[in-house]
Amino acid sequence: MKIKSLSILLFSFVVMASCEKSHEVANDSPAQHLKIEKSEIGEEHNNVLEFVKLKYSNNSFRTIKSTVSNSGVLNTMHEYSIDYYGKKEVNPHQKSYLESLSLMEKDQLKLEFDKVAHESTLIFEDKDLRSAILQLVEMAQSGKYSIEECHSFIEANLTHQKWGDDQENLNVFLDVWRNSYEFWSNEGSDSINKMNQNQEIIVADAIGALHGLVFGAVGSIIEGAFWSYMYA
Repeated sequence: MKIKSLSILLFSFVVMASCEKSHEVANDSPAQHLKIEKSEIGEEHNNVLEFVKLKYSNNSFRTIKSTVSNSGVLNTMHEYSIDYYGKKEVNPHQKSYLESLSLMEKDQLKLEFDKVAHESTLIFEDKDLRSAILQLVEMAQSGKYSIEECHSFIEANLTHQKWGDDQENLNVFLDVWRNSYEFWSNEGSDSINKMNQNQEIIVADAIGALHGLVFGAVGSIIEGAFWSYMYA
C-alpha cells in the first residue's frame, strides 16, 4: 500500500511539473514551441540577450566578449531559437550569413552595417520613411547626438503619422528600438558604453531586426539580437 501511495505521489508531481506554465525549454513537439508574432519581436529580443547572460553565469557582456568567441555567442542564440521556436526556424542561409558576420573586425563590421541599413529600409514603400530611418541611423552612429535627441527625432519624424502598408514593419523597428533601449539602460555600469552612447548599439539592433524579417519573426529576433551584441 505504501509503495502504491508513493507511486501516485510521484505521478502527481510529474504531472504538476509538466503542466507548470513558464518560459522553459520546449520539447521536440512543434505544439510546444512558441509561435511568435511581429508584435512580440522586441520583447523576445531581450529574452535572447538575457539567455546569453545566463548561459555564461550572468556575467557582464564585457566579460562575455572577452572570454567567448562571437561564433560561440551566436551558437547560444541559435540554441535558444531551437529550444523555444523549433529547429525549422533556424534558416541555414541566415545562419551562414550571421556566422560570417561573427568573424568581422570592427571596420569591416561598420561597412557591412551601412550596407545592411540601406538594404533594410527597402522593405518600406514610402521614400520619406526610408529617408527618415537612414537619417536616424546616421544620427545614432555619428556620436554627435544623445539618445534623448534620437528619441525626439523618432517622435517628430516616425510616430507623428500613420504610414499605411509600411506601418506594421515600422512598428517592428520601433518596438525593437524601445526594448533594446530598455535592455541596455538596465545594464547600467555593465554596459560597455555610457548610456548616452548606446544609441549605436540600439540602432544596430533595430536595423538588424528589419533585415532579419525576410526570414520571419524568429529571423528578425536573432539577427537583431546578434547585431546588438556585435556592437556592444
